[in-house]
Amino acid sequence: MSKLNLWFGLFSSVLISILSSSVLHERAQGINTTNLWDLPPAGNITILRVSSSLDLFWPEISPTGLASSSDTLPTPATSLGADSNAPELELTTPQVRCDESAYGSGLNIPSCQEAWDLLPKSTNRRTFGRRKEGDFNVPLPYRVLSSDGLCAIDIISKAGIVSDVANAAMIAQNALYILDVCVKGSQHEGGIAVNIGDDEGLVVKIVPYNPSVRCSDNSTGPPLDASRQVLDLMPASNDPHIFGRSGSPGVTVSLPRTFAAASYRCFITTNTNGPPTTMTWSTIYHAATAVDAMCVRQGKAGVATDVGMGARGSIYVTVEDQSFGADRTPAS
Repeated sequence: MSKLNLWFGLFSSVLISILSSSVLHERAQGINTTNLWDLPPAGNITILRVSSSLDLFWPEISPTGLASSSDTLPTPATSLGADSNAPELELTTPQVRCDESAYGSGLNIPSCQEAWDLLPKSTNRRTFGRRKEGDFNVPLPYRVLSSDGLCAIDIISKAGIVSDVANAAMIAQNALYILDVCVKGSQHEGGIAVNIGDDEGLVVKIVPYNPSVRCSDNSTGPPLDASRQVLDLMPASNDPHIFGRSGSPGVTVSLPRTFAAASYRCFITTNTNGPPTTMTWSTIYHAATAVDAMCVRQGKAGVATDVGMGARGSIYVTVEDQSFGADRTPAS
């Protein structure tokens, strides 16, 4: 009788384990993608699932981290291709403004050139729109960063504009003007190009970035497509929040907070080793993008430290594969 009870106990334990695993899997698979940020996280982990319209390979980065050699900027009036009902592409002179006070100075020309090289040059039309505001091919804001983390190309929408239609060639053409006129000018300034897209609702900026990133020599980074999925779907607004440990006074975003790919191959975790800090999700997004550019492209996991506050920052962001990273504190 005792052997029967022991066997039954072991069988029950295995069955419970299997059922629990199944429930977790189905919960992850059944998330509604229309309101990702409105869902309560499971243990502060939100699984991000791809919508059918999201263009995961925008920009198209090869496994070596370099832009495809087939990406060349088209000449004006290049046809949009058979998959588009739009008229021929008219590449007009971009409206560019250089401003070191607003967009930085002393930009590194080779870094900005590399960031531009990573931009796709396709004439296929895409919808560009604000995150959480609809289902778009390219979520805004969208950042392309050089592999040294020093130069960023940002695509955003104008104030009051939710979405617009454009193609990668338009974006690249405007970014090239900023690169030639501002970055390669005497002050090596950052700059902005406006009135891009069918409704002139898109904006391109080239700005400097000062990363504090360390790549791991012992941990494998996530696949590029899994990392891109999380970067494209995580929040990136400019609204201020108070980030801090759960239970701390005034905290509006409890840490650690993880966003994960549906494949479980990429986990981007925001954590803290200090007091609550006022910050925006866009700052977190920029830090995660830096780890992606500087580490993930090299096949490594990584961490961005001192996020948002320079050397005084207590927030850090990890990007890794198949590890929640919730309790990992960066080494000193």
